[in-house]
Amino acid sequence: MKKRKGFVSNSSSTSFIIAVRKGKPCEHCGRGDIDFIELIRSEQDNYCDNTKLCNEGIEDILQERITYCGYNDEMTKNLKAKLEEALSNGMKVAEIRVSYHDDTTKRLMEDLEAHENLVIIEEDER
Repeated sequence: MKKRKGFVSNSSSTSFIIAVRKGKPCEHCGRGDIDFIELIRSEQDNYCDNTKLCNEGIEDILQERITYCGYNDEMTKNLKAKLEEALSNGMKVAEIRVSYHDDTTKRLMEDLEAHENLVIIEEDER
């Protein structure tokens, strides 16, 4: 499995294991940031070819990595520790696949990351 940092141009999509924090709502109007994981889930049929929610929660993510990516015990242990740390910090964890051509999701991820509401735990090209 090839590990990359950022979006790659020689692949149809990039898989990300992410941790997402929903921003605090405005104390005046009550409006807050979007729930990024829910957005991907609800809109995946409308997105570019390969953008979709693949797995949500520690067990599903780990099972995917063990079964399809060949993670050994050490890799699984390290990933589990990172996912548990994110959960303990009030974040939700998921694996998403983002199409190379999906600039909207890329920009949204970059914006959420810049505001510390999204952490990319792991990524690889598919």
